[in-house]
Amino acid sequence: MRTKVFFLSACALAAAGLAGCGASGGGQAPNVPNQQNLSSNVLQLAVGTANIAGQTGPGLNVVVTYRQPNGKSGSTLSSPTFSGPFVLAGPQGSLGADGFFDTIESGPAPTELGKSAMTSTAQTDTTGTTFGVSGGAVALGIEPFNYNENGVPDSVAPYVLPLYDSVANDPNTFVSWGGPPAFDLLGNGQSPVGSGNVPGGTAGISEGLDVFAGVVPVVGTYTLALSIPTNNGTFNTSQTASLASTTLLPAIAAPTLGLADGNGGQTFNVTLPAGVTQAFLQITDIGPATGASCNGGGVYYTILVTASGTATLPDNAGPGGAPSLCTPAQNTAFSANVPANNGATVNTDGDQFSAQLIGFDYDEYSLELHNAAAVKPAPALPAKADVTISTKGLHTWAYGTAQPVSKLRR
Repeated sequence: MRTKVFFLSACALAAAGLAGCGASGGGQAPNVPNQQNLSSNVLQLAVGTANIAGQTGPGLNVVVTYRQPNGKSGSTLSSPTFSGPFVLAGPQGSLGADGFFDTIESGPAPTELGKSAMTSTAQTDTTGTTFGVSGGAVALGIEPFNYNENGVPDSVAPYVLPLYDSVANDPNTFVSWGGPPAFDLLGNGQSPVGSGNVPGGTAGISEGLDVFAGVVPVVGTYTLALSIPTNNGTFNTSQTASLASTTLLPAIAAPTLGLADGNGGQTFNVTLPAGVTQAFLQITDIGPATGASCNGGGVYYTILVTASGTATLPDNAGPGGAPSLCTPAQNTAFSANVPANNGATVNTDGDQFSAQLIGFDYDEYSLELHNAAAVKPAPALPAKADVTISTKGLHTWAYGTAQPVSKLRR
C-alpha cells in the first residue's frame, strides 16, 4: 500500500516531475504555492483497453500527461473529474485507510455507482470519491501526489494496480514503481530504497500508470477536467480523447525463470504476444518469509522489453549496490541459521521475488520520467493506448539449491 511520510525533500522530486506531494486529508485547506501561467501548461489524454490477469472482464487504460513548458509537473494540486461513455457498475469501493477519502484502489464511490464520471473530493471535504483529496494529474498519470496544508506529501508512493480492484486478496496486484535498470532515480544503477537522498518510502520512480479494472471500454469520447486552486481563484482546464475500438490485446504470460548467475543477477524468459511492442518486466524482491532479506526486501526492479527472448536483471542493482536478489550463498547462510522453537536450526526458504509483465501497444517508456533531459512538455500520445498485464510469478530460493523455484500465482 501507499506509505505516509513527512519529508519536505519530496517536493524537490515533485518539482522535477519525478514524484509529488500529498493532499490535505479533508481538513484545513492547503497553502497552495502561486501557480502562475497555468494557461501555458499542456494537458493530454489518451485511453485504451486493458486485459488484466485475474479479472473477469476488460478494463480501461487511461494515459495522462500534465506538464509545464519545461516538462515539469503542471500543478502541485488539482481536483480531477474523468468522464466518458462507460458506466461505473461496481462493485462499490471502500475508503482507503490512509485518510485521503479515496476509493480508487477498490472501486467507485457509492455516489458514483451507475454514473459515468469518476470524481474527486474538495480539499476541505470528507466525502468519499474515486480520487479523494490526494489524487491529481501530474507530469505522468493521476497519482496521490497533491500538496497538503503543510507543504509535505502524505504519500510518495503511486497507486496499487489495478485500480478499482474488487478481487479479494488479489495476488496479482502491484505497486507501479519503476526501478533499475530501466528507471535509475539515483543515476548509479542502484535501487533508491533506504537512500538518504530521497524521501522515506521512495522505492523508485512512479510509472504513472492508471489501469481501471471493471470499467468496460466503450467507443466514444472521454474527458478529463481539472480544477486547480490558485492565489487568484480557480483555474479550470480539460482535454478529450476518443476510443474507436474496444478490441483487447491478447493475454500476456508471466515471465519464466532462466538461470541465476549466483551473484545476484537473474535471467527471465519473456514472450510478447501479437500487438505488444513494448513491455515492462516488473520484479519485486520480497525477502524471505521470516526475517530480512540481504537487501531489506520491498525492492523494485524494472526491465524494458521490446522483443520476445531473454531479459536480464544485473547483479548489483540492490540498495547501495547490494545483490539485486540474494545470492545462493546468502540464502543458504540465512536458512541454516533460522532457529526453531526448540533451539535447533530448520531448513527455511530464502529470498522470495515476484515477476510480472505489463505489455503495451504504444511507446509507454517515452512518456516516462526516467530521463529528465528527455522529458517533453507534450510527448506524443497514441491514438489508442492498450495494455495487457500478466499474472504474477512467485519464485523462491529453496534451502540448499543453486537456482530458485517457481510457483505461478493465479
